[in-house]
Amino acid sequence: MFDFGWRPSHRIVKQISQIERFAGSWQRIPSAMNPGQTKKESGGQASPQPALFDGISAAILLDITSPPQLSLALTRIHSSGKRGSGIADPLGIENTYAHPAFEALRLAYLRDAELSAKEIFYCAALIGEKLSAHEALNQRLESPNSLYRITNSALRTHEDTSLFPTLSKYVIEARLAELLAWVNKELQEGLIHPLIIIATFHLLFLQISPMRTANVRLCHLITWQLLRQQGYGFVQQQHLTPILLERNEAYYNALRQAEKSIFTNWKSLSIWLEFFLESMMAIEARVELQEAKKAAKGRLTSVQQRIVDVVRRCGSASRDKIVQETGINISTVKYNLSLLSSRGQLVRSGGGRSTSYSLL
Repeated sequence: MFDFGWRPSHRIVKQISQIERFAGSWQRIPSAMNPGQTKKESGGQASPQPALFDGISAAILLDITSPPQLSLALTRIHSSGKRGSGIADPLGIENTYAHPAFEALRLAYLRDAELSAKEIFYCAALIGEKLSAHEALNQRLESPNSLYRITNSALRTHEDTSLFPTLSKYVIEARLAELLAWVNKELQEGLIHPLIIIATFHLLFLQISPMRTANVRLCHLITWQLLRQQGYGFVQQQHLTPILLERNEAYYNALRQAEKSIFTNWKSLSIWLEFFLESMMAIEARVELQEAKKAAKGRLTSVQQRIVDVVRRCGSASRDKIVQETGINISTVKYNLSLLSSRGQLVRSGGGRSTSYSLL
């Protein structure tokens, strides 16, 4: 079933080599933390990181079966550029991130379980059936088969367009079992590179779409867990799913093209693999930029710190406002604003006298 008869392109080999080099260096970066935890809190209760919120939000937005009101709220928050727990929901819900569907997915992301049908049933019950953790566990143990998709359908994008037909409902259980067995076997044997295995899993799981609902959320959850478990810890600092959401047109096109040759000659698999690896490299670039910003922030001069403090206090400040608040001469302010903007520590918007600066 999974005999590719396929060899990776030169581009794929280069992409994997670059990602592996970065994954190796990432192990030496002190800021690497456990998923959903800070260093200070790693021994106690989990405290969600912004990257985890971003990933969960993006997974919900990519899934057409997500609660519509939650998707709309997250879309507005995403458009506003704000994030994090405690942000008031634009729709008037007290806290978007306390929504049961969001909280269920957060709990699922914090699990560190083996890849198995039982674990998938549990997560499907938790995030797709709107059950409590206890109810989801009982559902998994008592009637897991009730969670399987019972109709033939097409996988639909978050914009409600058809991506490709899902497998027949009559072969779901067998194909899911084969897929999970293949992934676990290949990851253990190490004959195929783990990134190729994980990317292929992502594609095939979406083609199977085994559950009645939340298949896209499940797929992104398991993909993230596999990446982290296989040593790509930098996905905890910058999540993969928001990048796929940003590039959703290319994401869907790569999946659509690759699905055409599944289980035949696999010729179009490279289209998907190259896109997946390119997205992993985008994470790498963002993490490097993030670390560079952290390092640069630690080297702020006293003048730069005063400027940043004004911008932080005001939310957004013009050059004249900064001069007025700090008493620093305008030439020095101009020079340092240019420097801070080029480093990515301040964001410049507008033009001319209306130019203002804000923090990321």
